[in-house]
Amino acid sequence: MREFTVLKFRTMKASTGDTAHREYIRGTMTAAAVPGANGLYKLERDDSVTRVGRWLRRTSLDELPQLLNVLRGDMSLVGPRPCLSYETESFAPHHFERFLVPAGLTGLWQVAARASVTFGEALDMDVAYARGWSFGLDLRLLARTPFQVLRQRTSTA
Repeated sequence: MREFTVLKFRTMKASTGDTAHREYIRGTMTAAAVPGANGLYKLERDDSVTRVGRWLRRTSLDELPQLLNVLRGDMSLVGPRPCLSYETESFAPHHFERFLVPAGLTGLWQVAARASVTFGEALDMDVAYARGWSFGLDLRLLARTPFQVLRQRTSTA
């Protein structure tokens, strides 16, 4: 696992800390966890998200700068989403297998289950992707990603 800075447009107020997100991640790793309306990584904190940030998130444009991460070789187009260092504190041992492949802009859980699984289930899907990686799978995921983004955009608009 190589650390790098994930580029992203700021969607939250600068004064927003990470304590609530840390607790949220810990809570999503329990057997009773269910994803919120905004999905896995989008902790429901409407007071912290800016108006422009809400639009950027809804359109998935907040992640556009990550194309620079891909060009620099930090990320791939397809792979598990990069995670924050403290998120690994809740990983089961097998979840670390997700780091056998580069982080990506899109991946299996984003296309197959985006906001309908818990954080632990998303990690399991990342591991399944890493174990079953193929060029054909990447092509299928790349082809399905725009439809998933459009579907999410219309369901949250």
